Amino acid sequence: EATPFIDIEARIPYQIAVAPANSQSAAEAIAIFDNVSFEDGKSYITMATGVVGNAATPFDLRIFDAARERSENPSNVDLLLYHGSPDAPEVDVVAEGVGVIFDNTAYGEFSSDYLSVPATTYTLNVTPATDNTVVVKSYTAPLESLAGGAGVAFATGFLADEPAFGVWVALPDGTTFPLSEIVASEEVKALLSGFRIMPNPVTDLAQIELTFAETADNVNLIVSDATGKVLQTINLGNQYAGTQTIALDASNLAQGVHFCTIVTEIGVITKRFVVTR
Repeated sequence: EATPFIDIEARIPYQIAVAPANSQSAAEAIAIFDNVSFEDGKSYITMATGVVGNAATPFDLRIFDAARERSENPSNVDLLLYHGSPDAPEVDVVAEGVGVIFDNTAYGEFSSDYLSVPATTYTLNVTPATDNTVVVKSYTAPLESLAGGAGVAFATGFLADEPAFGVWVALPDGTTFPLSEIVASEEVKALLSGFRIMPNPVTDLAQIELTFAETADNVNLIVSDATGKVLQTINLGNQYAGTQTIALDASNLAQGVHFCTIVTEIGVITKRFVVTR
């Protein structure tokens, strides 16, 4: 959960007490932070983190002093990342079709700054900072409704314990929502055993060959450009075991790199293709 932004007086030393939700006074606080002050004209994000009673990752407050409530670009959303999962390694966040969007973020750290990206739907892969080929978790991030806004994406929970690892987004008005996890790509690859785009590069018409190992319900094909913007969505319905070929009209696509994503109920697979003229 989160609270909305509030206005407070600057240049005053505050004592911040954190107490359980059912507490009656600050005397019941589980942690007290003394001499916290804020500068004129700045906006701050304060993140509660760590585990109460754990010496290795104790409960703490982490503060970011350049918070945003909106994006300067009305078509974009500005995102900050906070790594709050105590047993997760230093991570990168990789957006499929875009690349690394948050780099080398360790537990207890905010990303160095906000990232401004087009407000569309992304597939986000959380990977170890040292190896982007190893996907720890994958999430769908539907950001269309956040155009012109800003938010904080935060990793929370545990990889090997409860509550389970998850990625949430907090908005300036205090709204929070979780990102939906995509099942491990190994399971998707077992379902969709073959996926080819021919020819590649393509000029006007491509053939997309799909081979399913078993029945897949409610399959969709999404074409996006290099920025992640969705250009075409084709509902393929239920697919049965075997191979089929789908025609893709590329004549209205701009020259350059594009991505074709097959979306199934257990995850997605994306392939890159190039349009030439």
